[in-house]
Amino acid sequence: MNRARKIMSAVMIVLLLGAALAGCGQTATTSASPAASATPEPTPSASTTAEATETAATQPDGPSWSWDTSPVELSVFVAEGWYNKTWDSVNVAFDKMVTEETGLSFKFTGGDGNKLNAIIASGDLPDMMVMWTGYTQRQMLEEQDQLYPLDELIAEHAPTFTSIPDSMKKWFTNTKTGKNYSVANYFYTPEFKTDKVYLTSHNRITARKDILDKFGIKAEDFKTKAGFKAALQKVKDAGFQYNGFDVSPFILGASIPSQSIEFLANYMGVNYEDPTTGKWLDYRKQPETLETMLFLNDLHTNGLLGIESLTMDNSQLAEKVNSGATFVTTGMSASNSNALTTADPNAYMVPVGPLAGDGGKAPYLRSTTSAGWTAMVITKACKAPDRAIRFMEYMMTPDKMIQAAMGVEGVVWTKGADGRAVYTEQFLADKEADPTNVGTKYGIDSMFFTYNDMIVQPLKPLPTDPIALRNLEMDKYYGQFTYMSTPFDELVPNGGTDEAAIDAKLNEIWNQAIAEIITASSADAAKAAYDAAIANMDKEGWEKWYQAQDAKFQERKTKLGLKFASPYNQ
Repeated sequence: MNRARKIMSAVMIVLLLGAALAGCGQTATTSASPAASATPEPTPSASTTAEATETAATQPDGPSWSWDTSPVELSVFVAEGWYNKTWDSVNVAFDKMVTEETGLSFKFTGGDGNKLNAIIASGDLPDMMVMWTGYTQRQMLEEQDQLYPLDELIAEHAPTFTSIPDSMKKWFTNTKTGKNYSVANYFYTPEFKTDKVYLTSHNRITARKDILDKFGIKAEDFKTKAGFKAALQKVKDAGFQYNGFDVSPFILGASIPSQSIEFLANYMGVNYEDPTTGKWLDYRKQPETLETMLFLNDLHTNGLLGIESLTMDNSQLAEKVNSGATFVTTGMSASNSNALTTADPNAYMVPVGPLAGDGGKAPYLRSTTSAGWTAMVITKACKAPDRAIRFMEYMMTPDKMIQAAMGVEGVVWTKGADGRAVYTEQFLADKEADPTNVGTKYGIDSMFFTYNDMIVQPLKPLPTDPIALRNLEMDKYYGQFTYMSTPFDELVPNGGTDEAAIDAKLNEIWNQAIAEIITASSADAAKAAYDAAIANMDKEGWEKWYQAQDAKFQERKTKLGLKFASPYNQ
């Protein structure tokens, strides 16, 4: 997923939704009763009314999802352009398990942010929706009374549903309504943290191991800017080629240039929170970010950093890495050299550094999706809200999360003596015969939006092949520098606000300035270009935008019971 681009696109797209949703909201808030609201109250499933009465008097045995297993199909829109699952309870093991145990089946549709907006604007909502946690459309739907508060559904239909962590409830509670409407996947919550779980980060600096060895360069040489530059210079001076390609000493491998700058600024020690006042800080205005950009300017001036870093997308970056045409990279996509390593087992990426700035501060890396990747909600158009909330309970039990991620226990895997999964012979045979489609055949990870990786991680089998083992060790290496960065994640203005429009303009100014700063003819020219960009941001309403950002940040800390959120301030 490309979260940085989603932030930018969501802000632009959501401006177009404000008027349409506001109209729905005015109808809903002025209605005399729920029946007169903009979104009609759903017709309960056959058992809903009777069951509510029965539950109040005497609760049935077992979890709520087992109370009614009559056939019901729920429509679900997943706001991911790549998602295209077709439910098949006959041939797909995971689908079969869910349908047999709950009676539920699903009609899935997938699409990007534009399709999400079109669905909302049409007023024809599905039973359930799954969307990136950073989309402000979710908060809009909440405040326009288009979604069910989960506590209300739980109290009425699923009183055995007690597995939503308190930290998740607090985090997703809408501050305007005081209610929670969402459960999220990949939400890093203290309730699930154990000594067997490590945090992951997309912020990486990696280098080709074979090239390091060839030129006698060590990973620790990259701990200082001088050592980093000297290592790149060795490769450049040698005119090193690989498979006919001139090898670039260094490319910025994050999904967009601004993310590459922020990643490196994290290594330099940038702080997102004032250590005295606790106010939020815009990383773009911090000295470590300027230091990062002047360092990149120096590398570019000396021919060590190519301008193509600022124009390539993820697929192009991956192609460059897998063709063997680069030595050092940053970011997640560029650290994965599986295709290259498959062709040449000696050519693989390893962690280097960690790079430190002039201040010598320890690096603290933002965690991956600590505030969740996607949120799952139940719309007020849902024809069977009782079954939808019970499905949430079903999927949020640990064993179902594990099976959603890894496949059905006993079919795809069994638990070994060490407590980790061991794949069945049949699954391994099918994987060898058709590695591309084996996941689809068994339904593995097909409902990614229903599980928490902190639950799944300790059960995953330890890899045995060298590529997978190195990828795991790389995850753990960066995990030691990674903190739970939830308060800082997806901090974007509410859609349709003045601050959202300002945010889009600030991002435009910053993104345009990055290339000018990095390619400037000298350090003085780079500093002048940086100062000009900051001044332009101030003129475009940075202060108003900042006050709204800080207010949202303070709300987040209050939800989590934090006085200070930055690891530098604790």
